[in-house]
Amino acid sequence: MNHDQLIIFENLLRNEVFTNFIKNKWNTSKRFGLEGCDSLIAGLAHFVDRSAHDKVEDIVIAMPHRG
Repeated sequence: MNHDQLIIFENLLRNEVFTNFIKNKWNTSKRFGLEGCDSLIAGLAHFVDRSAHDKVEDIVIAMPHRG
């Protein structure tokens, strides 16, 4: 396993631990989770890290408002 794969694996594991914490902490209330976004989060983290390494100064991430 190379260094990049290890970092991606650590991010996936961190996401899983966070999701389990949220599920156990607020198990009766409506909440937004990371289900289905695990690989997206790991990919974005790698993208941001790589961009910082390549001296990118700005990254803009946007999402449309639902509602």
